Amino acid sequence: MEVIGIVAISLDGFITQGNKPGSAFTSAADKVWFSQTLETFSAHLMGSVTFAAERETITRAAHNTSSKIRLVFTRSPGKYRSLARPGRLEFTDAPPADALRYIRALGHERVAVLGGGQIYGLFLKENLLDELWVTLEAKVFGSGTPVFAGEHRKNLKLIEVANLDPNTLLIKYKPE
Repeated sequence: MEVIGIVAISLDGFITQGNKPGSAFTSAADKVWFSQTLETFSAHLMGSVTFAAERETITRAAHNTSSKIRLVFTRSPGKYRSLARPGRLEFTDAPPADALRYIRALGHERVAVLGGGQIYGLFLKENLLDELWVTLEAKVFGSGTPVFAGEHRKNLKLIEVANLDPNTLLIKYKPE
C-alpha cells in the first residue's frame, strides 16, 4: 500500500493562515493540481479539524461516490454517527497503523493523508508515510498551524520539484 502525505504550506511552514482553517490561501494552480491528484487515491485520511474545514464538500462527495473512503481521525467517533457512511465516510479513534490495516483490508492501495498538523505529525513519527508532497506557496503568515504538531526529528530525501505556477512549487520528499 502507498501512503502519501499531501500538504500546502506557507513559506514560514504553516498549513493555516493564523486561526483560519482550510486551504483558501492556496493558489489556483494548487487547487487544480490537488483536485486532479486526489482522484488518483481511493482512500483519504484526515483529522477532525481538517474534516470540519471542508465538511460540506467531503460529506457531499461521500454521498455521491462509493469507490473512495474518507476516514476521519477523532477522539469522539460517536459524535459523527449521523454523518457516517460505511465504506465511504467513517470516523475512528484508532491509531494510524490500525487505520491503515483497516483501509488495506477494504482493498484500498493508495492512501492520501490530508492533515492537519497532528495527523501529519503522527504519520511521520510512526514512519507511516511513503512520501510527502508539499505545495509551497509564496506567502508568509507569521502564525498558524504548523505542518507537524509535536517535536519531530526526521530526514527527508528530495525526489522531485515542479513549478505549479510562477509562485508555487510542488516538492516531493521521501522520509529516510
